Amino acid sequence: MLSDFKALLRKYTVSEQTGMAVFRDFDPSELLPFGQRCKMERVLYEDALEAARDAGVQILLNGQGLIGAVAALPFCARPDESIVPGIQ
Repeated sequence: MLSDFKALLRKYTVSEQTGMAVFRDFDPSELLPFGQRCKMERVLYEDALEAARDAGVQILLNGQGLIGAVAALPFCARPDESIVPGIQ
């Protein structure tokens, strides 16, 4: 299933820098500090790689979009926390 989704993402992405990250465990909350940091400041691609590696995240597409892909993981069950109110 992941390979099918990866193929579709590659086919239909509008970016040359698409990232895709997969968390296969139950609770991605250890990524919450990284996700929150991404909402407040620019982070480096290397920071996303480190956060992914430390949390056991599988990287399937490694473009710059990986930063947002990894940052989004801890918010999968917390949609109200995934945005910063007042920032457009």
